[in-house]
Amino acid sequence: MIMEKLMVLVVVVLLCLSGMVIINKDLNVEATPEGGGGEDGGVGLDYTYIYNITEELSNVISLYPAGMIPKGRAFGTWGEHYTADKIINKTMNDIGLWNVTLEQIEDMPSGFEVGS
Repeated sequence: MIMEKLMVLVVVVLLCLSGMVIINKDLNVEATPEGGGGEDGGVGLDYTYIYNITEELSNVISLYPAGMIPKGRAFGTWGEHYTADKIINKTMNDIGLWNVTLEQIEDMPSGFEVGS
């Protein structure tokens, strides 16, 4: 009888131990308003730059030319083309990617096979 109780206790303890989740606290990532990059190991993001670009792209609906139906940045609209031009022409140059151009995707050459 005592042996059976002891076995049940051992099985219950093993089940409880196998169900525990160990969380490593060192993997927590935090965003700081200062942008990090110092002793705390932050990533050094330029939050002012990100905010300004985001604000400009989110206000595109108020920039629509007169006579056009404002549809934001929906695919194929003036707003989409405006924001694409802003991102390609202005933003890419600001981050050091100059001479960025759009290129037409051409048909694949005949005989092209995936993995060859």
